[in-house]
Amino acid sequence: MLLSVILASRFSSTIRERGYQYFRQKLVTILHGSSSELTAKVRGSERYQLLLQISGTRLNVLCSCPYFVDKNEPCKHLWATILAADAEHHLTDVIS
Repeated sequence: MLLSVILASRFSSTIRERGYQYFRQKLVTILHGSSSELTAKVRGSERYQLLLQISGTRLNVLCSCPYFVDKNEPCKHLWATILAADAEHHLTDVIS
């Protein structure tokens, strides 16, 4: 099962659509990816840094964008990065 399928309900449809557009436009660059950790940058109005890391049974996430930092809510950059991780078969430990 894909990470995006597991996490889709945690993102609003608007955020998913906007993140999909970022992914489709290839605005996500994965800097490092493995079965348990991923670092990426997403080009939006600025370049945002993202970290997704599996710790036990948790997936810890961080995005440097103001939406995520100020509201502590899932952002379009995070969704775009999840789609990129799925496309490149990273973060597979969370599925198992």
